Amino acid sequence: RTPRATAQHCRPEDRPVTDFAATRKLFQLPDGVIYQMERAPDGRGSFRYISAGVERLWGVSAEAIYANPEVLWSQYHPDDRLAFERAARHAFEGRSRFEFEGRICLPDGGVRWSYSASTPQLLPDGTVLRSGMCLP
Repeated sequence: RTPRATAQHCRPEDRPVTDFAATRKLFQLPDGVIYQMERAPDGRGSFRYISAGVERLWGVSAEAIYANPEVLWSQYHPDDRLAFERAARHAFEGRSRFEFEGRICLPDGGVRWSYSASTPQLLPDGTVLRSGMCLP
């Protein structure tokens, strides 16, 4: 397999922000992750929500990711990291759909393939909110 990224342009919708916390039981994927992350106009990024499956898929706790999202991104395989960063930047700057499949390096030394996809929503203050999922 080779890493791949795609971006499809889509228009942000004027709809209420989904409250994943209120529906988290519905979305508990056994080996997957759902999330909402935001990037402020100044470039700062943070997670609003990330499901508990992140610990099974990535080997990192949700609490560690809330404290420092770079913990998650730094786990992309060195050979895939540049492609991931380019795809993520393109999707955020273009407010487009994000898809990426690549390898992640687990804390125990293992390597796992993961597929991620998200869609954007532009908030009134210029923040881009992404709702997405990651699967093994």
